[in-house]
Amino acid sequence: MDYGVLLTGLDHVSLLCNSRFGELFGVDPKSVVDFDVEAVRNSVRKRVANITAWENNLQEVYADPLFEQEDELTLQDPHAILRRFTGPAFDANQQV
Repeated sequence: MDYGVLLTGLDHVSLLCNSRFGELFGVDPKSVVDFDVEAVRNSVRKRVANITAWENNLQEVYADPLFEQEDELTLQDPHAILRRFTGPAFDANQQV
């Protein structure tokens, strides 16, 4: 199974984006790491079916660096259900 991955810092800056993420959201993964947070969100927004719920979830995720969730995100144009995991990444010293 091939996973789409977007790794961001606690400041919301994109650190890594793989090609599968780009395919799922219709964006150039190389550009994602050059965009600021609002540019990334604007570029994937067209695929997200429920913008309000997605934006509320982003606020919840970034409010707690240790927040973890598994859920589903409905995409549109074309319709798809994306199963996703959100959680912290730790460095060698177990810091987020």
